[in-house]
Amino acid sequence: MRRRLEPEEIEFTKKIDMIFFSEELSFEDAVREYRRIEAEFVERERDTQWKVVETRRRITEWILREALDCEQPQEVCREIWHELLQRGFSDIFTRHSMSGIYAGCCRHNGAFDEGLAVIEPLIAECERGLADPTLPPNPRAFYEQQLASHRKIRDVLEAGFRGDTEEEEPEPDSTRTTRPRLKFVRRTSDLFRRSEAENMSFEEELREMRRIEAECVQRAVDGGWDVLETKQGILGWILRRALDRRAPLDVCREIWEEMLQHGFPDPDRRLQMSGIYAQCCQLHGAFEEGLAILEPLIPEAEQALAKSTLPEPDRRDYEDFLLRQRELRDELKAGIRK
Repeated sequence: MRRRLEPEEIEFTKKIDMIFFSEELSFEDAVREYRRIEAEFVERERDTQWKVVETRRRITEWILREALDCEQPQEVCREIWHELLQRGFSDIFTRHSMSGIYAGCCRHNGAFDEGLAVIEPLIAECERGLADPTLPPNPRAFYEQQLASHRKIRDVLEAGFRGDTEEEEPEPDSTRTTRPRLKFVRRTSDLFRRSEAENMSFEEELREMRRIEAECVQRAVDGGWDVLETKQGILGWILRRALDRRAPLDVCREIWEEMLQHGFPDPDRRLQMSGIYAQCCQLHGAFEEGLAILEPLIPEAEQALAKSTLPEPDRRDYEDFLLRQRELRDELKAGIRK
């Protein structure tokens, strides 16, 4: 779990999200907006050097994501990547994830050897780490996850597969192309705004979300994206919306059972989504059902935390997360309806 954000970080994130989730900005316009935010927050933080450095890193990371999302030419992506290398990475996770994004740019533009030059050293790093029998559980899980992801990318690059497919017709006033899961987030964000304006029922929203989901899953199939990951992420959004809209329990249960069929990427995600479904059960007075799902997972998470080597800020945040799950468990036991 990530540490709790400070107020300025929340403001920074909201401004970034307004750009990244916009369907109206071109890539060039988005970059100008990112640079404007960079200048604003660097000026605010000019007396704290490490915050200045981190702000600049975050901006370049988001611009690289935009470059992949908007399928920019390789020379544009390369320039952004070199800027990111100069600014450095905050941690090993960011270095691996951003390398994967740049390799995706290389894949799209047919720069397969360049992408392999980025990914192959990371594969070797993961393999060396996993070969160490004394490696603690937390970094071991990280290396295992990254190794699987990097090997998929390497195989695609070695095969010389760009993943190009015929693009759908652009939406009105939209110059952006999107990955499937991000496409779902953007389309549903627009749907929710329209729902509020038109006073739509949740059933009407759900029909629209399912339609958008089908399009995005097919896009994942056609584009060579991870279909299971796409489906898992979309179902999580749908379940959260069902809770927000206080949907009937049988509707929530149907979504939850579908989530169980598709599985979860990791134990933390399972606990998080189990907590959301347990809140649906609590809302409708199905206390035993919610408790049966949530209660067994809490001891597992507590044991994993006890064995982990998380740094102190992350450990405190994860402890807060577990505390909220325990409070929900206790409310279910007490039959407290919210």
